[in-house]
Amino acid sequence: MNGLNSLKLAVFLSAAIFAGCVSADASMITHPNLKDAYQKCNEAIGHIDHAQDNNKGEGEFGGHAAKAKELLQQAKHQIEEADAYRNSHH
Repeated sequence: MNGLNSLKLAVFLSAAIFAGCVSADASMITHPNLKDAYQKCNEAIGHIDHAQDNNKGEGEFGGHAAKAKELLQQAKHQIEEADAYRNSHH
């Protein structure tokens, strides 16, 4: 397996593991603006998935789409943390 394929596999596995650790969904977010932001992250991930599906075999965006999805998952986690903090300090 060459370096690029190994990197793609590592990114995919990291994202899959991280996604599995995050079990919340938008219905668990109580603040309306945070809930909206969480939903927008999910929408963005869906759009990236579609872009990747429609561009298979064309380089799949040089790993940047996968990285964007990973960062969106991290953003979702931070939104959950922000909502939990607000709920515990409000």
